[in-house]
Amino acid sequence: MTGGNYRITEFQAALLLGQLERLPELSALRARNAKLLTDALGRIGGISPLPAQPELTREAIYNYVFRYRASASGVSRDLFVAALNAEGIPSDGRFYEPVYRSDLFHPTPIEYPQLQLNRAQPVDYGAFHCPVAERAAYDESVWLPQFLLLGDEGDVGDIAAAVGKVMAGLDALGGAGPELAGVQAMSRAERPRIERQRNY
Repeated sequence: MTGGNYRITEFQAALLLGQLERLPELSALRARNAKLLTDALGRIGGISPLPAQPELTREAIYNYVFRYRASASGVSRDLFVAALNAEGIPSDGRFYEPVYRSDLFHPTPIEYPQLQLNRAQPVDYGAFHCPVAERAAYDESVWLPQFLLLGDEGDVGDIAAAVGKVMAGLDALGGAGPELAGVQAMSRAERPRIERQRNY
């Protein structure tokens, strides 16, 4: 059976309870800084912050996501993210990917009999193709961890400046080989073998 036990320990729960008192303050800070970052990134060509969703009354901001639009330079999103990391801004591109393409998802009719329930042939997720989800996952989305939004306005300015610097240097970056992207070009299932020390 596929699955895991991810319940937290009593010690972790005690730490979390103490931090929950700060949640309103930290949520407000993240929201304020996310708005500042959205405004700043909106002024950088080739970068598109995600549009606000008026239905949301309060965003949790687990990660801050924006869209990278490859230019004529042909620089991949993975290479862009690697350059952003080199500028000191922790970021990722392949944070999420379409489930049917994930190395972590291998359903078979033997393990999941419902795949063949009332069907002549079982569902084959390997045959699925969702081009919008794939473009977002592999070409456009850039993810910044939420802790980057817990600083001050200067920190937000540093993030925007780094994005602007990388975008301004795309022509030079375009001459680099794809191997420069390193782990940024790997799926989340492949990375643990390489990134043993990463703590977020």
